[in-house]
Amino acid sequence: TVRVQAGAIQAELEGAMGALHEVSIHVPMLPSRIWTQVVRALRRSASMREQLGQGLVPRAFDRLIARIAGEPVFPGPRRITSACTCRENERPCRHILALHEMFARRLDDRPWELLVMRGVDLPNLLDASERPPDPSELIALAFGAKEEPIVVPDGEGFELEATFSPLGVRRL
Repeated sequence: TVRVQAGAIQAELEGAMGALHEVSIHVPMLPSRIWTQVVRALRRSASMREQLGQGLVPRAFDRLIARIAGEPVFPGPRRITSACTCRENERPCRHILALHEMFARRLDDRPWELLVMRGVDLPNLLDASERPPDPSELIALAFGAKEEPIVVPDGEGFELEATFSPLGVRRL
């Protein structure tokens, strides 16, 4: 049994001898102060809203959260804690490792569970970003763009610095 909730993943795992162990992985929830800024940014990105509505977690959203909150959606290893009711001396025990593996596999099919674990109320976030913004809160986009540009592209292993030549940087 695996339960994903805000701030934790909890499970009951059966041990080698049939004993049940309660295992949990805890992560800090994203701060509540960031959501008004996130909503403003989402109002400008229909493609990001569409992907989130499909249950996907686009890299652009992770970058947006990292820029606003100072930490990405996927927590760093030092921010993750875990506990298990087994009496093994070794930490992390095999039950904790199994739960990590199980959750990693679940993310392939259910990427939105990462947002649930970090305390993101996705339906409310999407609803708020769909409402028409107050014209005073939005500035006009440059060059008549219809969407907020994403500063860092979504390419795998793509380094922005390598794409600009010194001449291109001077022109910019």
